[in-house]
Amino acid sequence: MATEVEEERRRYKEACKEIARLALSRRAEKLNLNRLKKEVSRKYGLSSIPKNSDVLNIGISMLRGEEGAGGGVAVASVAEELRERLRRKPMRTASGVAPVAVMTSPHPCPHGRCVMCPG
Repeated sequence: MATEVEEERRRYKEACKEIARLALSRRAEKLNLNRLKKEVSRKYGLSSIPKNSDVLNIGISMLRGEEGAGGGVAVASVAEELRERLRRKPMRTASGVAPVAVMTSPHPCPHGRCVMCPG
């Protein structure tokens, strides 16, 4: 007989699998991932909402189990699609806004210590 913790883990894994399946099946309509995760969590009676990383890991292992040994390329493409759908914020490069980080090597400032110099 499974303990309550083991039962919660089993339900958590099943919920993650269902979230991954639903996220992949809803292609045309707009995916509201948070609402989907809340609905599935409520359906399975979970005490917490599954993390995107858990949904991704369990979803990929589910895909590998369904495909068998011969579908490596198909699993990789579907896994990448799932990863894209679970991404929190897509990069905004189409509008011309691109995040840039500039790192300088620490060295002493030639004219003393200032706020803008890393040294």
